[in-house]
Amino acid sequence: MNVIGELRAAGCAFAEREAELLEEAASGPDLEDLVRRRCAGEPLEHLLGWVEFRGRRLLVGPGVFVPRRRTELLSELADGSGVLVELCCGAGPVAATAASAKAYAADIDRTAREIRLALLEADVALPAVREFIAKVKENNGNISQTAKELGIPMNTLANWQRKADIGVLTGTQNYNPELIAALDEIKDLKKQLKIAQEEREILKKATAYFAKNQ
Repeated sequence: MNVIGELRAAGCAFAEREAELLEEAASGPDLEDLVRRRCAGEPLEHLLGWVEFRGRRLLVGPGVFVPRRRTELLSELADGSGVLVELCCGAGPVAATAASAKAYAADIDRTAREIRLALLEADVALPAVREFIAKVKENNGNISQTAKELGIPMNTLANWQRKADIGVLTGTQNYNPELIAALDEIKDLKKQLKIAQEEREILKKATAYFAKNQ
């Protein structure tokens, strides 16, 4: 398969470099699948499972916003003492690279947060990741097919599977439980606020109706 030629034909501006990275990530049928998906417009970073940011490789995947170069400036501005909280963090580029005394990367969605922790720590004890590994078993160990079905980079899923096989469970003890509890509380409060707003709109419409028909 002429990887560079396929990428050029699809309009990839940096076909040579992308081909090099894809060939490092996979070979054979798996490489062909990655090239096909890239030519169809899937972000290179999602296929590789990582993005380079301030000299580091940050793990990303489908549904995770790929941090832009301009975000590196924000990370540089955040360098220094104090506490940094990166809300709706996605890949958590600022918290991962800023030289702050304390840095927290937070996401309000539980599953997204679990995947974020797993990406950082390869923590296969997390519920979301356990479900993904179980899916691999259902597919008779076919990681490539399972990654497609779940929308997860193949390399990431393979890494979790490898960690599960050797029984490596790490990571969650390093995270502030108070912060995680606060995020869960915020999520519940947002639900309650939405219900209250809907009820208020109903009351406003009812009041207007009765005032009009008196």
